[in-house]
Amino acid sequence: MIRAIIGFAFRRGKLKYAYLTLKGRDFENKVTTPELRGKNFNKFKDAQQKTLDLTNWHDFIKIVHSIGFANEKLVSSKVAFYTTYALYLIGKCDYGIDSLELEHLIKRYFAFSQITQRYSASPESTIEQDLNTLSDLNDFRAFIDNTIHTNMTKDFWEIRLPQDILKTSSTNSFAFSVYTAALCYFDTNVAFSDIKLRDYLNPFIKAKKNTIDLHHIFPKKYLEKINISTRREVNQIANMLYLEYKHNIKIGDKVPSDYWPDLLDGYSPDEVNTILRTYDLPQDFWNMKYSEFLEERRILMANKIRDYFNSL
Repeated sequence: MIRAIIGFAFRRGKLKYAYLTLKGRDFENKVTTPELRGKNFNKFKDAQQKTLDLTNWHDFIKIVHSIGFANEKLVSSKVAFYTTYALYLIGKCDYGIDSLELEHLIKRYFAFSQITQRYSASPESTIEQDLNTLSDLNDFRAFIDNTIHTNMTKDFWEIRLPQDILKTSSTNSFAFSVYTAALCYFDTNVAFSDIKLRDYLNPFIKAKKNTIDLHHIFPKKYLEKINISTRREVNQIANMLYLEYKHNIKIGDKVPSDYWPDLLDGYSPDEVNTILRTYDLPQDFWNMKYSEFLEERRILMANKIRDYFNSL
């Protein structure tokens, strides 16, 4: 919370400035004065009161939750979380942005910060730079829009996201967290189930928790048989799908071309297309080579994340 307070009150991203500021340091003249110390303490107290105000805090939490981040584990960058909270306070208290517009701007900025990992490398320097840019621009809306548009280019969506960011085997990665948040935002069910993924991930709902698995679409044993056995290859997030335990057990180590037609049995062609589209699965993927499937699904997952962001 100190990071949020310092960012909000003094437009600073480096925590070392918290100490220097409260000492009364004048950064332009490089002197420390009792007068500035008293002024900065009062400014800090005011910002602390607003930052810890439960109305402000709960309003911000609701914004984050409303865009699919159903639990704290999906928030991969805590630095981005508190930085965006500082921006929320700046927009509300310093710029007087209308509550509905502010909610729209903060939704987009928070999702942007998670998708791009805005504050993962040299976070304090990036925060400092962003807050300086905001101060120089002195236009909150323009700062949010310009920062997003500068970083979320066509190449980001069409090349970096599907070919780099989503090419990971860690379900704890920010890529999988953002994709999962998108599914929650679109109110998606667990595949072939009436259980909402958002409800399954809700930390306050314990029922049916153990009935859901992260299923390998191309099962591990099957991949071993075709000489694909490294964890990095087998556990690609593009090979993962939330599925009820009862289905996962029934599938076992079956070849995709055997078990997927069984799962889809009884569905009309239109319903099958809806299922594939909902879970970002390529048409007739069960007949694809594994490498082709991963490449195609990463593109579809990237498109889902893009649709998600554009809808905020």
